[in-house]
Amino acid sequence: MKREELRELGLNEEQVEAVMKQHHVEIGNANESAEKLSATETERDQLQEQLKERDKDLAKLKKQSKDNEELSTQIAELTTKYDESSKQWESEKAQMKLDAAVDSVLSQTKARDKDVLKQLLNVDTLKLTDDGKVDGLDDQIKQLETDKPFLFEGEKAQGGYKPTEGNDSTKDSFGAALGLIKPE
Repeated sequence: MKREELRELGLNEEQVEAVMKQHHVEIGNANESAEKLSATETERDQLQEQLKERDKDLAKLKKQSKDNEELSTQIAELTTKYDESSKQWESEKAQMKLDAAVDSVLSQTKARDKDVLKQLLNVDTLKLTDDGKVDGLDDQIKQLETDKPFLFEGEKAQGGYKPTEGNDSTKDSFGAALGLIKPE
């Protein structure tokens, strides 16, 4: 687009300048978009080349593994064994962390025997949180305090044992009932 063409269309100088400014902005945007497209196409081409190389490498490894099928079987067995032992180790580690957290909480309770109390807990429902607390443990302890208060050290009864329940024990009511002692 040229300025002369715009003037021939009957536009004055201000209008021509405004159209030319807008035209330059749009050309700049188009160039920017073209550069982005070019960069994207280059990236796509590089990724396609990487995929081709990967496919070649896989084909080569498959050929080599056919020659070494026994070795491939051993590798697969070892991989399976490694995965199983890793899972078992992670499980044991998580259980040890849970046990330690439960023991820590139980040591802070007023339980008479923490081992007995631990055996009464349903550890399958307990979960160790990220901050090291045990979800569900407080509820179980409170329930055991209610259901089995003898497991916990409580307030000592004041006054002790009172077999006569406050009656005067100097009177022999049994003897009086038999007629051996005269009632007063």
